[in-house]
Amino acid sequence: MRNQKNTIKLGNLIDDLWHVHVHIMTLQRRYYRIYGKNISAYTLVNSAIANKPKPPPKGCRCYHNKTMEVEGRIFCMKSKVFLNLIFLSVSLFLCIPQADAAFEPRTQLSLPEGVKARLGKGSIRGNVAYSPDGTQIAVASLIGIWIYEADTGEELSLLTGHTFSVSSVSFSPDGQTLASGSGDGTIRLWDAKTGEHIKTLTGHTGYVRSVSFSPDGQTLASGSGDTTVRLWDAKTGTHIKTLTGHTSTVSSVSFSPDGQTLASGSGDGTIRLWDAKTGEHIKTLTRTRIWRILSVSFSPDGQTLASGSSLDSVLHLWDAKTGEHIKTLTGHTS
Repeated sequence: MRNQKNTIKLGNLIDDLWHVHVHIMTLQRRYYRIYGKNISAYTLVNSAIANKPKPPPKGCRCYHNKTMEVEGRIFCMKSKVFLNLIFLSVSLFLCIPQADAAFEPRTQLSLPEGVKARLGKGSIRGNVAYSPDGTQIAVASLIGIWIYEADTGEELSLLTGHTFSVSSVSFSPDGQTLASGSGDGTIRLWDAKTGEHIKTLTGHTGYVRSVSFSPDGQTLASGSGDTTVRLWDAKTGTHIKTLTGHTSTVSSVSFSPDGQTLASGSGDGTIRLWDAKTGEHIKTLTRTRIWRILSVSFSPDGQTLASGSSLDSVLHLWDAKTGEHIKTLTGHTS
């Protein structure tokens, strides 16, 4: 338990460091626009420390932190970096030792009516998945996989190991294993009860965008930026087959409820149906003016397939057996 709390505190520190990093990059861009040349973060921070904020130089006219004079701009830049460093120092001594106490305001602040808690830290970069028994929630984020107690929203653990942001998480049907896909091109299998890392699956040459277990828990499917779908033995981690045909990133994979069919949605604007056992291509679903497919999912009876796409911001319903388009659902604006 102590290790889990330390990991959670470390996650919050990484979150704070990320925000400081973003501010410094913003200041670097402003410096480039003013002088036409780059400045390293090291030089920028050292300059701010050596020249702590002082009264603005003559001619500095600031309005809502937008400076009109070059000298005033540099002053404001130094001030922001210095204040960020002060903020980070305070976090080290105050926020981290009392991390547990800090969770409550952040997770409960300004919630809409009927909402229990706000989940996720480090920027949510992927999906959210419930465990089969409904007791836990896994959240794919920039800094790892957050595990929450579903009823209370309590943070249970932070699973780390990926070297890039996590884009997808999926529980096995028996709830014993959690799979995660990441921008580092790997898939990791975790013990869903203890959080221990079990195995790392490698083979994709691009960002792993989606992972999904078959209904019987024997097979794991993954979709990647390398335009392929891969099938893995969920128990041993052995690569079974690579499905090719898409011409852009595979953003989503989903098994039919009977486990016979696998659907994949891609940035090429198509959905492909595959025989989940043999890997053979069955059918390609497409329509004119369908943009990048972001998500695909079967209905509980397996008769209908839903897909969501970007740019046109609509949902499409398809007959999962014939591949015929049934209906377009509109209303979303982004």
